[in-house]
Amino acid sequence: GDVTEKQVIDYLTSQGYSEKNKLKVDYVKMPHHGSNKNISEHLLNLIECNHYIISTNGGRGNTKHPDRQTIAKILLHETPGEREHITLHFNYTLEEMEKKGTRFLKWEEIDNKRYNFSIETHNELLKYEYEH
Repeated sequence: GDVTEKQVIDYLTSQGYSEKNKLKVDYVKMPHHGSNKNISEHLLNLIECNHYIISTNGGRGNTKHPDRQTIAKILLHETPGEREHITLHFNYTLEEMEKKGTRFLKWEEIDNKRYNFSIETHNELLKYEYEH
């Protein structure tokens, strides 16, 4: 959720994780809705993961999430041709997020094959939350 990057790094290093002993997980939920201030190369170096969850509706007011820099940090952390496929998971469609914020991806500039990634949206999760 709203945990800071420092808190995550401090916890992981206190548990013995490092760049040579990475935490291997199936999914990482990005802190603070994909804010650029809460993700760095240092944090990404401590984790081995191919699926990133970003929970956001696009933001409101002056706060727009996810930050484009966050997406770039994830996709360019390792050389795209030398790493496994990355999947970005969102709880809203791109159209819904972009209505509230700015376009965080310019699709005409993105080559999914070159950057070796895809995006999945999971609106059924929202439906479940609202119904239960």
